[in-house]
Amino acid sequence: MPLRGSGDDGFEASYSPEMCPPGETRMRLENDLLHRLEARPRGARGPHRMVKKFSRSAAGHEIADSEVRSPRVCLRTAQYLVAE
Repeated sequence: MPLRGSGDDGFEASYSPEMCPPGETRMRLENDLLHRLEARPRGARGPHRMVKKFSRSAAGHEIADSEVRSPRVCLRTAQYLVAE
């Protein structure tokens, strides 16, 4: 059975290349929901250190492909969290 997004089934997933998807980044910056460890030195704000926040799924809510991170990005995120 092919994996969803593997290309073997004719479906190509559009993974988010960032540690935090663009939509969540915008929402968190607009609502000042940045964790202090995600802020740049001297208080500057930006997406380069932001990591996707955990959130429980609501009943009937489907996750958009653009919010799913590839295994490579998940590995890079884990390495970043351990090293920083």
